Order: sequence, then structure tokens, then C-alpha cells
Amino acid sequence: MINKSDQKKFAPFCYADLKGTRWYRRFITCEYSIFLDNYPERIIIKDSVLELFKSNTDKEEKAIKDYEEFIVSYFLNDDGLDLKTPLQILLDLRGLREKIFPGIMNCSKVLCKNTHKGPGLSEDLEENTIENLYPGYKIDFKADLEEKLKKSKNIIFVPGEEDFLPGVIKVLRTFTDGIIEIVPVDSPFSPGIHPSVIEEVLGLLKDQSIKLSDRTLRTMNGEMSLDSSPLADDKGFLFTTNIWFYLSILRNTKEIGFILSNREWVSRGLFQESWDIPSNHLEGMMEGSYTSLVKRVNPSIGKMIGGLQKKIFPLGVNLTGSSWTSLDLSSFLEGMDPADFHKFSKESSRYILEKNKSIDYQCVKYDYDEDGTIQKVQDDKVGVLVSTLIIPEEDALLEPLLFGSCLAPEELDLNGKGFLFSFNYYFTSNLVFLHNSETPERQHLHFENFFIDYIGGLTDDGWKETIPLYSKAMIGSTSDGRLFAGRFRVDEISLFLDEKEMIFDKTSINPEGCCEKDVLYLPSSGVGEVGEGQTCLVLVQDQAVFFGTGPCLIPSVGCIIVFNKNIDKKPEKISWETRFIDLPHKKENLSWLVGGLNLLCCSGENLYSSKKSAIENLALEGWMTKESRKTQETALDPSIRQPRLVVGRTGKGKIIVSFFSGRTDFSCGATFTETVLHTESLLYDGDEIDFLVNMDGGASSSLIYYEDELRLVTGLTAPSLTNPAGTARRLSGYLSLKLNS
Repeated sequence: MINKSDQKKFAPFCYADLKGTRWYRRFITCEYSIFLDNYPERIIIKDSVLELFKSNTDKEEKAIKDYEEFIVSYFLNDDGLDLKTPLQILLDLRGLREKIFPGIMNCSKVLCKNTHKGPGLSEDLEENTIENLYPGYKIDFKADLEEKLKKSKNIIFVPGEEDFLPGVIKVLRTFTDGIIEIVPVDSPFSPGIHPSVIEEVLGLLKDQSIKLSDRTLRTMNGEMSLDSSPLADDKGFLFTTNIWFYLSILRNTKEIGFILSNREWVSRGLFQESWDIPSNHLEGMMEGSYTSLVKRVNPSIGKMIGGLQKKIFPLGVNLTGSSWTSLDLSSFLEGMDPADFHKFSKESSRYILEKNKSIDYQCVKYDYDEDGTIQKVQDDKVGVLVSTLIIPEEDALLEPLLFGSCLAPEELDLNGKGFLFSFNYYFTSNLVFLHNSETPERQHLHFENFFIDYIGGLTDDGWKETIPLYSKAMIGSTSDGRLFAGRFRVDEISLFLDEKEMIFDKTSINPEGCCEKDVLYLPSSGVGEVGEGQTCLVLVQDQAVFFGTGPCLIPSVGCIIVFNKNIDKKPEKISWETRFIDLPHKKENLSWLVGGLNLLCCSGENLYSSKKSAIENLALEGWMTKESRKTQETALDPSIRQPRLVVGRTGKGKIIVSFFSGRTDFSCGATFTETVLHTESLLYDGDEIDFLVNMDGGASSSLIYYEDELRLVTGLTAPSLTNPAGTARRLSGYLSLKLNS
């Protein structure tokens, strides 16, 4: 651990403080995505600049391979890594790239205009607004920032991404008539904008009061500085859209204005860029059972936040892996501290309870002891923040909201009042990338953020469903709103190809050895490659990924049909029907049923009472297989304290939901065992748990109260690659517990 006296020279972040967390070796920048810990057996490197230079020549392929090996070695073997700031690491990585690909940095600025970041500069300045560059983006300005801009006669502007430059200048000009000095970078290795790009923008603007500054941005030992001090009088003002510059001066600048988008934030002490820009992730999927169960949407992208930092960031607060980064930047600017979260939780509890008389709701911090969890007095000791909801089943309706895109809670069109929380595991863009890197090109997936495993639901056209891929737990609801859960064994599966029915029984599902009939292989089979020399149909949900001659790899999120006899053409219409042995209700009496979950408690029995029982239940559900691990962006480990979301029903017909905040120093999360023990401790009047199910966890875990347009996050959400600190993650689906009026 770095001493506080030495901290400033390494500020704002020190990697050593991340030791012991799952984020220790994860590093995100606008140019690199490097994942070393998501999977123990995987090292993933994505370089957005190198994407522009890839070719099929052996020489360039070898160079890229050497480059990736250099980066891996840098992260794993650099003894001084823990003392470097993220900015210094970024500069080191750029240096590695320049050594192997000389000259690449000099042209990347121009070529970046053709990447996903934006359309680049246009001679028509009306096209260079924030809204046109990033449709749906709005700038949320604070009144104190507007007032400061209006008073300033000279603004020193340190820009970040060049795509935003014309639009931000236009915004600044609406608030000030003063001189705007735009600060360039002093080398291609420094994050910022090259003088030539700034001059190009100025040539289009034709505004004499906007000029290229004589000051330049310099980088020394991973710290940024200007070649002269910021203006000291009240007429001058320092302003930036450069996240690196902002972080470098964060601790020692009292007054600085900024505009940062929701793609650029502080998360667990690392710079992150949230790439999960909403769009229709189901493009390319044909209509079928799966697409009948989800809603296609075209959401807005989000906001850029403009703010004014009025105070020096306290030296005693360490951002690296600390509870501080559980807050978003707006909360920090308003003076909020994570240690004060209990004040917010009490206010939210009071608000929710006053509005909804029939529910029990609380958000309380607990401490751990050997026997489970006990309520504790608020102090700085690490514990777990738990938000819990208990409501009679007849007073609410629980139903899934499934979308063809990832949506933030505030983007959902909801009526009435209730709670939203995380739902089923879904196949993220990162998992699609990993899948495609390990499978032949003919089996690549071209859609993402779809649900993993079984989904069934009642639609206008009757019951639609996919098939269970493993043996994982399911949760569902009858048409009259009664919840149930369990593990339901498959008896038969029917596949309809262009109205022709194929029936697979136990002998033709995952058979061992050769089979003289059509066969269905699921990832639970444990077999890697099948169908050599035979006609194969690879399906993900009900989408035909590949049709042709095998062998084919069984996808972790799909199945393969191996035909005993050749068929003439690829089917155009595909649907499923699954018959279960021990489903407690007939399908015609169900509203919805979803699989791919963990059953924690069944008929009052705690299935995670010991390490032995935990292993047995994980094995029963197939979570420990190689294929199942490929569906987990963060490896499922029930023995580690993580953010969790559990849903259950009691014997007396009450719905119970508990959200355990995690991955911060203020709240460390819970193990599977602890979630069961805690939930049991909340029941009263002789009530017992009927069932308890673990939903999608990690950064997806959240519990949000909604009332028409209001969205109230009732716990500290964990940040990740796709949600900035302090904000709820965009999800492909939610469970909505809508309260009856």
C-alpha cells in the first residue's frame, strides 16, 4: 500500500491498491481493451487503432501477435506497474505500439474519423453539433457552470476527443463572448488533439476570438500539465473535455469546468469508456420464437454532463478500488460521500413506504459474523449494504421486460409504480467477441445481448419458447400471478423446420457415440465438435447461424442438429416446443418461464449450506462445465462476495427481493450462502422461504424504484465496462415488480 505522504506523486491512482480485487489487471482506455481476469484461461486484447491497419499478410499478422505478447508481458511482468498511473500505462502502451508499427501514431488521428467514434469534421458546422455527431446525446449543464462561463473573458480549453471538438466549441460560444484558447498536445503520445486538427476546425469556424493556444499540454512521468499555470484572476477559466487531463489535475485544482460524456468516467480507479451504446442488437435475426418474446426498441444514447468543480479533491480519499468510485461525478460535485449513503437510503425508505403502505422495504448496512449477517451501527468498517423488498403476492405483478437492445432504467417507458431489478444472464458484446475468436468464421455470431438459455412466454400468437441448453434453474409465473421455481427435466423437444416437425427424445438428445437418426446436440453434452461429413444446422436461440457439412463446434449458447439424411435447403422458419417431465403447471396456465439461473433454496431447503452442497448444485446445473463458463463474462464463483440479486417466494405467499451491493470498500457484496442466511433472517410470523433464485449478478445487480418518470436507485451499483460509477447498468431485460394500485 502506498503511504499517504507519497500518494500525491502517484495521484490520482495507484495500481497497488487494487490488489485483492477482481479488477487488478483490468485496464480500459479509449484505444485499448485488455481483459486479463474475466476468464482465468483467457487474455483478450482489442486495439481500436490497429483495427484500421489489419490485413491478411503474414508479416502484419506476426507483428500484431508480437505486439499482443508484448502487452501481456508488460501487464504480467512489469514490477513497477503498481506505482504507475493509468495515464503512464497508456503512454507506455502507445510506445510499445509505436516500436512495432512505426509512424502509426502520426496518422491515427486522421484515420480515427472513420471509426465508430463519429463522422469527423464537416464544412457544414450545423452538422457538427453534439446531437448530430451522437444522435440522442444532450448536454446537461449545471447553473453554476453557465454562470462561470458567462463571466469568463478568457477560457483555456483542453479538449479530448476530436469528434466532440466542433460541437463543444459551439456550446461554449452560446455561454461566453470571451476568448477561447484551445490547447494542443505536444506529441502524438499525449492524449489530446494535435495542432493540425485544431487549426482545421478553426479554419471552418472563422471566429477570430477562438485561437490555437500558445500553451501546450505536456506529459511528465504520467502526469499532465500546461506549460504555464492556469489563469489566476476571476476573468480566466480552465475548461476541459479531456478525461486524462481532468484526472491528472483532479486533486490540486480548485475550480475547473468540464463536459464529460457517459462514455468517459471513473470506475474502480480506472479510466473506462462505456462502449455499450444502445442500438437494436437483434439486427440480422429472423423472426421466430425468440424475437417474438422481445420488444424492438430504438433508445436514445444518453447524456453529456457539464459541471464545475468547486473544491480541491481531498488527498485522504483514495480513488483506486475505493468506495468513492461508487458515486457518480455529479454526486461528488454535490458533496456526497459513500459513507453518507445510509442517509440517502433512509430517505428513500421513507419515500417508498409512505407511497406504498402494503410493502416492507429497507436499505441497511450489515456486518458479517460467523453465523451470517447482523445489523450494525454505521461506521467505516466494511460490511454489506442490503436493499430488501417484501410484498404480498396479491399486491404486485412480477413480469419480465425483454428488449432487443440494452436500455438504462430511465429509458424504459413505464406506467404506475413498482420496482425494477436485474434478470437473466445475457450474451454481451464482449462474449460475442470471445465466441467469434474461438470458432470458425462460418459459425460467427452477428447479433449480441440476447438471453442465454431457456425463455418461454405467452404472446398474442400463443406460447412461444426456446429450449433449455443446460440444466439450470427456472423461475416462472402462472397466469394468475403465482410464482414458482425449480429445475425441470426435459422429456422431449420438438423442432419445427418450415412447419415440418422433428421430435428429439432422450435417445436422440446428446447421444453417446454414433446414432442412426437425426440428433440434437446441446452444450451440456460436453462434446466439442460433431457432425463430420454430415449435414449440420447450427442454431442460437431459433436463429440459423450455419447450415452445411460438418464438423461443427457446439456453441455455448446454442445447439446443433446433425441430420441422418441430407436435406435440400436451409430452413427459413424455425420454432421450438419443449415438454418437461416435472413442470408444476401446464403451459397453457403460465404467463412466462425463464431459465439459466441458480436455485439457492428449494422447498425451504438451503442448497448452499456447505461447500460440498454448493459444488453439487453447481454441477447439477452445469455451471462448472467448460461451455457454461464461456457464457459468463465474469466467472461465477458463489464463494466470493460479489454484488447479488436474489428473488424468492415465502410459504405464506410473499415475494421477497434482496439486492446486495458489492465491489466497493463501503459494501463488499455477499456469497450465495450469505444471501440465503440473510433472506431467511428477514422473515417473521413463522414464515419460511419456499424458493430463492439468484438472478444476473455483478454490475448488472440493481434494485430501482420507479413511479412514472421517477427512477430511484436504492443501493450502490457496481461499475463495470458498460456502466460508469454510480449509475445502473444498461440491460437487455429487467424483472418488473409492478405494484397494484
